[in-house]
Amino acid sequence: MSAEKAAQSGVLKTYQLPAKMETGIDLNDNILNAVSVLYGDGLKDKLPLVLFCDGKGNVFLFSSGYKIGVGEQLLKVISTVESNQKIIGAKASCSKP
Repeated sequence: MSAEKAAQSGVLKTYQLPAKMETGIDLNDNILNAVSVLYGDGLKDKLPLVLFCDGKGNVFLFSSGYKIGVGEQLLKVISTVESNQKIIGAKASCSKP
């Protein structure tokens, strides 16, 4: 979240969220600026931004602006990605000599 919205971060504690979830404060809007390069300018006016990505930079979900059901959509995408990773991991382990 942006530094100007940091005071609102406490609301996240009122929800049961995934254990591996990461939140942070984007002090200089570096993340917002990087995402704007990919998804276009004007995102600062379309907050909140919800991104679900992996360490390799694959983006599985991007949402901007307030939308009903984005939380449920995010949880479904997370579940699908985790299931696919388990399947890929199982295939990889089966192919080892």
